[in-house]
Amino acid sequence: MYDHLISYSKFYKDQDLSAFLVNLYERELWEKMETSYIRLSSTWDRIGQLLSFVYFNIRKYDKDGFLSTVTQINTNIIPMYEKLRISNSWKKVWKYSKGESLDGLKWLLMRRNLIIHQIGLQDDNSEEEEEIYSSYYNHILDDTIKRKLKPLSKKEEISQLLFHLNWLITNFEDIYTLCTIGLEKIPRIK
Repeated sequence: MYDHLISYSKFYKDQDLSAFLVNLYERELWEKMETSYIRLSSTWDRIGQLLSFVYFNIRKYDKDGFLSTVTQINTNIIPMYEKLRISNSWKKVWKYSKGESLDGLKWLLMRRNLIIHQIGLQDDNSEEEEEIYSSYYNHILDDTIKRKLKPLSKKEEISQLLFHLNWLITNFEDIYTLCTIGLEKIPRIK
């Protein structure tokens, strides 16, 4: 819709109104993408809490996220349970969870944290790069992270968001399988 609005905007008689609408929709688009990154990352945290309950019987839902739980499973459970260790579901989820490139979960979670604490995604080339990252906590960000998490173009951001959403959707059964294996193998308190 956004692309259609831009292409038709040149035919509006009132160009001020046209520019206003394009700017309004562009800001709305960036805001929705930021919200989508935050919600998708939060979904992974909820999945981590589910796995934490299944494998460790821990119900502290405000404590650990997905990465922490998967790391605990890898350290404490994988050495003891061959069925989980050789499971294709575990291998896919583990590989995705430790990926720091654009197609990995660590990138998605770092992007979410950066959006929440420091920057927005809005593609504004008028600002200098240093101003985008200005914050009281600048010492936390090194140059590598800044480059890796730098806002992309609209199409690239949408593409990345869709990639991560599709990964979750297409591999949701693998998460279900991990839960099933955990329920079979881990002793329950009665």
